[in-house]
Amino acid sequence: VLFVGGGERKGISKVEDFATRVDYTVRVVGGNQLSGENIKSTGRVNQEELAKLYSGAIATIHPARFEAFGNVILESLSCGTPVVISDQCGAAEIIGQSCGVVTTDIKSGVEKVEGSDIDDCVRIAKNYTWEKVSEQTESLVRDVVES
Repeated sequence: VLFVGGGERKGISKVEDFATRVDYTVRVVGGNQLSGENIKSTGRVNQEELAKLYSGAIATIHPARFEAFGNVILESLSCGTPVVISDQCGAAEIIGQSCGVVTTDIKSGVEKVEGSDIDDCVRIAKNYTWEKVSEQTESLVRDVVES
């Protein structure tokens, strides 16, 4: 199980609590150096290594207390890895049952997403590329200006 980020706003204490209650190895990537029986902290990694970590995870967890959107979510999905996120993450709006779970119960969320369809995860992420988002934004601005 993978967590990318750091700090309490991203839910690091929830990640630490989760790790104490499960048999999964929880890999923490980012500025926080946590330790524990089921925790492996790697610090910061380059994008290539991060993509490998996403691809090798059962799920990416993101129990944020607040996250406007969360690029971590799209990065994970684009690597074919489902996500377990809180409803305090703006990306919760794009998560369907085929690629993730929005919940406060990380353990049951991870259990639900195990075996998710990799292709469905990638398909969802492709809807939110920078190019597609900029096209949608331009279209919205045009609609507002023209009305």
